Amino acid sequence: MKIWFWPLTLLGFLAGWAVASIPGALLVALLAHAGERQLGLTSLAGWKARWQGRPGRFEHQAQFQMLGRLAKRGGRVLTAHIRQAEGEIERLGLGADDRKKAIAAFEQGKGGTLPSTADLQRLSERSEGILRACWRMVWISGSVRPGDRDEILGWGQAMGLAEAQVLALQPPVQTAPRQPSNEEKYRKALQLLGVTDDADAATVKQAYRRLLSRHHPDKKAGAGAGQSAVYAAAQRTAELHAAYQVIKTRRGFR
Repeated sequence: MKIWFWPLTLLGFLAGWAVASIPGALLVALLAHAGERQLGLTSLAGWKARWQGRPGRFEHQAQFQMLGRLAKRGGRVLTAHIRQAEGEIERLGLGADDRKKAIAAFEQGKGGTLPSTADLQRLSERSEGILRACWRMVWISGSVRPGDRDEILGWGQAMGLAEAQVLALQPPVQTAPRQPSNEEKYRKALQLLGVTDDADAATVKQAYRRLLSRHHPDKKAGAGAGQSAVYAAAQRTAELHAAYQVIKTRRGFR
């Protein structure tokens, strides 16, 4: 059962009463009450979480609003963005109730609702974790749009971080392996078939058929080879066929 707990509201009421009687009590109590709701300090559990230094509802709400904003910036939220948000929920270890709040905050961010500068300033202690999550979201597409970068830098600045600190929180970029050139493919094909650059069409075809017969998976299976050997033979056959096609195309053979 949730136990409501409003100590700041009560203290505000008493302080306002001491200064300006009933009008002062109501005004200060109202301001204090708004502050408690903004910080998620509406129950004993909320105060306990704040006292023990655990991230509360406010921190999670702001983070997922930011993630929703980044996911929507390209105009369309992709399945990969949704999965990334779900991954952040798992990373935080949120329970069922907080999971719903995170999803709601993500939707708010998609709609343009974002934490204020004052909200971000309160997140300074958790800034690195939140900004890492933001970078992970924008890198889903394999690159960072200028607008995404500027927005994350602005959030980091509001949290008290320098630009270099924010940029350093990006995940390592996984670069795609370099694709071999046509010349490299041709030289590798010659080596695989065991022929030279000046070999004629008949010689190349003969080498291809000889190797194909030697490595054909049906022949391996008929000889009682195991499944792994048959699979390796099938891969080798595919490589031989690809190499033969490369040489034929390069040399203009039919």
